[in-house]
Amino acid sequence: MDLHAQYESERGLLQCLSVLFPSVWPSEIPAEYGEEELKQACTKFKINYSRDIKDEYRDLKDAKDNSMVGLNLRRLTIAINTLPVSTAECERGFSQMNLICTPTRSKVSVKHMSSLMLISIAGPPLEEWCPMTYVKTWLAKGRHAATDLGKTRAKDDKVNKIPPGRQALCNALQ
Repeated sequence: MDLHAQYESERGLLQCLSVLFPSVWPSEIPAEYGEEELKQACTKFKINYSRDIKDEYRDLKDAKDNSMVGLNLRRLTIAINTLPVSTAECERGFSQMNLICTPTRSKVSVKHMSSLMLISIAGPPLEEWCPMTYVKTWLAKGRHAATDLGKTRAKDDKVNKIPPGRQALCNALQ
């Protein structure tokens, strides 16, 4: 779709939705004003177009006050308010994903990637995060603290042990 066609499509949607906001209505409106657009908006947002929503819209036109809308019309305006104004939030999400999933950390599962992205995008700042409750839960499940070298010490000693023939070479290099 070329840019002009996309613009025309969005302009049509904006015109369709503008009939729900009294602040942009013309000063004189006919009795049927906006009813076709209301029907299109209901179709677009998958909300049942019924006699109730039509009556609520007519009440809105009489009162010209959005605080007076009924439940059905309120559901439609809530759906309209979910439309993104820009793609900036999506771009921030992709940037965070690129920071999390690096070439050295490329085997992160979708579940873990989702969790890490949620924490990085919606989580509290690091300065405000208190890990103590999570540490206590971790330790209560029988897992070991990072400072607990009990089981790994024996393995590390074997790995770091210098073969007898090389001890003199190591001493000379120090």
